Amino acid sequence: MKKNWINILKGIAIIFIILGHSPINKHFIPYAYSFDLPIFYFIAGYLFNNIKYENIKLFFKTRILKILKPYLIFSLISIIMYCLIFQTNIFNLYTLEKFLIAKRSDIFYNIPLWFLPSFFITQSIYYFLRKYINKDNILLITCVLLSFIGLVYFKKLQQPKLAWTIDASIYYLLFFAIGNLFRKYKEKIYFLLKNKVWFILALLINVIPLFPSVY
Repeated sequence: MKKNWINILKGIAIIFIILGHSPINKHFIPYAYSFDLPIFYFIAGYLFNNIKYENIKLFFKTRILKILKPYLIFSLISIIMYCLIFQTNIFNLYTLEKFLIAKRSDIFYNIPLWFLPSFFITQSIYYFLRKYINKDNILLITCVLLSFIGLVYFKKLQQPKLAWTIDASIYYLLFFAIGNLFRKYKEKIYFLLKNKVWFILALLINVIPLFPSVY
């Protein structure tokens, strides 16, 4: 019962994702984009516990099996289905390139699959930051700065330029970090008050994409 709010947040995020990919007023789409995936990353950060990974090897082994393995399996299934439905053979170097680079909106046989490699990158970056930065306020500041860099590079949240959509992964790192820190400090309001400046900056980073002049 205590975690019902997580399912509610997931439902809200799913609604925004559907709206963002629906033929609605184009001015509303940036609003949908500003909430859908950030909510998912917040939840993922809240549920993330780096302590259970005793070493880097265990972390990567676990993440590869749970994130990249499904990416491989669903990609193969999608390619086969694409071949059957459109009666064409796409088992070629072009498809292999799209599979390996895995940029957002560039995996033509199943576009949503871009999320898995990108999510893997976000978790990996946060794992290393969490492992080597002992002070939470420094960790938060670092994530805010990295997220801003990702936002500037990623622009509209629709124009990835790097393999595995690393630019978007860095942008969403902030929401992952906030979720993880929220779990740790949800009973300690003083942390939120102490770092209110950085949380305000985090909020600004989230709403910047709403303004076309920034693009």
